[in-house]
Amino acid sequence: MIKEQADPFGPWSSVRYPAERPELLLSRWPFKSAYFEMTTLLQADWYIIPQQDPRSWFARRVALYAPERQRLFDAYVTGITALSSIPLDAYDVILCFNPMIRPPRASKALFTYFLHEHVDPLYPRSLKRVRFGFDLFLDHLMHSAPEVFSLPQSLRFPYLRNPKLVRSVAGVSKEDAVWLDAKTVMWMSGDSSLWTDRSERSAHELSGRWGLPLRVRRQLYRGFWRIEDPPRWTDALEYLADLGKCRYFVSLSTGGAGQALTDAASLGCICIGSDKLAYHRMVCHPVLLCRDMGQAEHRLRQVIRSPQLQQEVVDWQNRMLEARFAQEPLALLERAVRLKQSGLVPEGIATARKGFWTGASLCTFHAEHLRRRLEHHLKQA
Repeated sequence: MIKEQADPFGPWSSVRYPAERPELLLSRWPFKSAYFEMTTLLQADWYIIPQQDPRSWFARRVALYAPERQRLFDAYVTGITALSSIPLDAYDVILCFNPMIRPPRASKALFTYFLHEHVDPLYPRSLKRVRFGFDLFLDHLMHSAPEVFSLPQSLRFPYLRNPKLVRSVAGVSKEDAVWLDAKTVMWMSGDSSLWTDRSERSAHELSGRWGLPLRVRRQLYRGFWRIEDPPRWTDALEYLADLGKCRYFVSLSTGGAGQALTDAASLGCICIGSDKLAYHRMVCHPVLLCRDMGQAEHRLRQVIRSPQLQQEVVDWQNRMLEARFAQEPLALLERAVRLKQSGLVPEGIATARKGFWTGASLCTFHAEHLRRRLEHHLKQA
C-alpha cells in the first residue's frame, strides 16, 4: 500500500506488516480506522512517499480546509520513502491511495488504486477510464463491473473486512447501548457537513425516545478532517473499542456507500441501516433495512425484545461480511493477478459506457480475443 505524506488516512509511518501483533499498526494511526481491516486481511506493507502532485484535488482539499495541517504532516509523519527505493517487483499487488505514481510498463505486479473521496472529480472519470498505467480502479461505491473481464478496468470492490481479527483487538463485550452514526444525526438536523448545536439537540431527543444510552462520534465532525496537535495516536483503537461495546448501531445517511455500518458489523453490533446504501444492503439482515427513522425506531424496539432475532441478525451479518467483504473480493484480486502475470491481457479496449461497464458484449469480445491469443501461442509451441 502506497500513500503520500499529506494523506491523513492510514498509518503515519511506513511499516512492514507486523504479522505477530497486527494491533501495533494502530499505534501510529491517529485518524479514521479505514483500511485497518483491509491491511490485516491482505497482510500488506505500507509505504509513505513524498508528495507527488501538490496540485491534485486531494492535496488542494487538505490545504484548503486546514492549511496548518501540512505542519502536522511535516512534524509527525515518519518513514517517508523515495518511490525509487520501494521494491515494487517484490509484490503481487500495489495498492495506491490516489494514482500518484507512474507504474513501470514491464512490471508483473498488479497496479491498483483507491480514491478516498468520491467527490473527487477523478472518481467519475476513473469509472470511465482507468488512470494511465494502472490495471484496476477499485470502486468502493460499487458502481463498476462485478467481475474481472480485462485489464485495465474499474472493478466493484468494497473496503475489505476482517471481523475475527478486529474483534480480538477491540473486544466484543456488549452493553445495551445504541451507537448512532453522526452523519445520520447531522442529516436529520439539517447540518450536512459539520456537527453543530442543532445536531446535539437532535441526538439528545433521540436518546430520550429510545430509552437507551446513545453514543455518537461527534468530535470527528467538528471540523473538516479534524486532527489534533499532537495527534491522538490511540484515536482509531479507542473508536473501535467504544463502538464494539454497543449492542446496536443505527445509520440511515452517509456521504458514501455506508462504511461506518460495516465497521459496526465487523465488531458484532446489531446493525439497522438504509435500503438505499450499497454496503447496508450487502450486510444488513433484511428485516433491519429501513426507509426512514420512524421505521428504524420500530425495528430497533423489535430487535431489542427478541434475543432470537438478535442472534439471527449477528449470524447473518457474519456470513455476509465473510462472503461479500472478504472471500469474493479477494477472489477477484487473485483473478486479476493471474491475468496480469499470464500476459494474456486484452489491451486498448473501451470498457465503459456512460461511466459503467458494458456487459455481455464485453465478455464476448474478451473470450474471442483470449481464444485467438491461445491459438497463437499453441502454434508457436
